[in-house]
Amino acid sequence: MAREAEHKFRRKVSWGVECGTERALFTHVAAPVMTRLRQPERQVLDTLIAGGVARSRSEALAWCVRLVQRHTDDWLSELRGVNGNFEALRAREGALCTKQYDPVVVTVVGVWQGQRVSYERTFANECVKSSYGAGLFAF
Repeated sequence: MAREAEHKFRRKVSWGVECGTERALFTHVAAPVMTRLRQPERQVLDTLIAGGVARSRSEALAWCVRLVQRHTDDWLSELRGVNGNFEALRAREGALCTKQYDPVVVTVVGVWQGQRVSYERTFANECVKSSYGAGLFAF
């Protein structure tokens, strides 16, 4: 069956059967994660390596996954509060930041509730950036 599907679709396939609670996989393709990442994603991982956060791309990717896992609820709650509109995020009251100009650029590209989202903003410094929201721009 796998050979027929590979011939028809001209690529490797994985297949299995699920019946009730039983699942059996007959073939699977194990491709390294790094081969599926595009250059911009690999550059993020390389930045984490250069910054000493990780020693390898796989370690950097694991760090990213743990970070997202730890903050998902807060970040999604924050986005729901502004209905996915990053422009509507406001600085926390009482945040004290210096007037030092050391620009930090935040770029967001993705999908929110089925709609493409693109946002870019230059904050005066890291403190000002961090004062916006509950940490959505923390990483």
